[in-house]
Amino acid sequence: MGILAGLAGCAATPPAADVDSGQPSAGMHGERVLVMLPDAAPTHFRPGAGGGYLDTARRARVLGLARGLVTDHGGTILEAWPMPALGLHCILMAVPAGTTAERFVETVGHDARVGWAQQVSEYRTLARNDPYYPLQTSARALDLSDMHGVTTGRGVRIAVIDSGVDEAHPDLAGQLTAAQDFIGGGNRVEMHGTAVAGIIGARADNGVGTVGVAPGAKMLALRACRQRSPDAQEASCDTFAVAKAFQRAFTAEARVVNLSLTGPPDRLLGALIDRFSARGGVVVAAADRAAPEGGFPASHPQVLAVAGSHFPGASQRLLKAPGEEVLTTLPGARWAYVSGDSFAAAHVSGVAALLLARAPSLDAVRLSAALAASGPDGATAMSGIDPCAALVRVDPGARCASRSDATAVARRPPPP
Repeated sequence: MGILAGLAGCAATPPAADVDSGQPSAGMHGERVLVMLPDAAPTHFRPGAGGGYLDTARRARVLGLARGLVTDHGGTILEAWPMPALGLHCILMAVPAGTTAERFVETVGHDARVGWAQQVSEYRTLARNDPYYPLQTSARALDLSDMHGVTTGRGVRIAVIDSGVDEAHPDLAGQLTAAQDFIGGGNRVEMHGTAVAGIIGARADNGVGTVGVAPGAKMLALRACRQRSPDAQEASCDTFAVAKAFQRAFTAEARVVNLSLTGPPDRLLGALIDRFSARGGVVVAAADRAAPEGGFPASHPQVLAVAGSHFPGASQRLLKAPGEEVLTTLPGARWAYVSGDSFAAAHVSGVAALLLARAPSLDAVRLSAALAASGPDGATAMSGIDPCAALVRVDPGARCASRSDATAVARRPPPP
């Protein structure tokens, strides 16, 4: 796992008229909390897209409630964002002087106008950034050549909630249906998000670079994390930015959400994961080696928790996939080897798309069971998932070469 530090600021103080404009946030305001107000926005409402008189009236009502909270309890409204998937409106507030975030949450959370209040959690990606680390191990690759003769993930949308993705990369051009920034600064090109996207869905048969696990799938690049320095894979983000991106995954009708990040348990993100799973979506998250139960969101029961094949220890619910010396895309039309459990999760998101393309009615529970039992004789594949065996479990008519028949070890070519 990566040794990462620092926090990403994800909120700005917009003018009162634009507080619910759907624009990305930027800047820091000291201690901040999230306040959830009941809001019956249409399920497919897209923040920032407008909605006429009724939408204006709804915003005015919610912001009126928020301003009433400020009058009664203090604090400042920094930003507001609809969460129609949960029937809520999320208000980001600065904590007033003379109190703490914990006390402010306790006070505001007991107000009858509030659904709940919580502190803002902080998250980090799970990539290794030591330039010599990839030289110390060999990678185990998934043999996908036969799989791509059966399924490429066509028709499946995958939301990549991460740092910025290089849309112009020759292996990613045309693979994204949308790119949106939720933290400010525009859709910047960043290393971690670009590497994750390349593993999931790099173009096939384009004469350059690599091929993704699910080259037929389409991705949404949702920038919720900020790269800490120009040459670092590490990125960080917080509850508010990730939640805004997650809501976008709902409106875009994504089937898979990739969360290659970790942090403390969070009520808002947990509620979004539950709702997404209840409607048939699949959430894939990287496991944190330093945290109990792999950290959050990997520890959440509705999530497919993933670690690299060399992850220490064993768990019946922990899937393992390639996470060492993975050749993938980097900004600026480059390719390089990367290592970290972030990239193991990206493999499983791609495999999920392969299976969903063949068996669209799959939910997270059945998909996880198929992958966990994809080893020889149905044994849990603790050394790594077997995509072909999992595919045959969900689609008995499929024909491909299972790793239980022959184990393929990747030969390490030089990066282009």
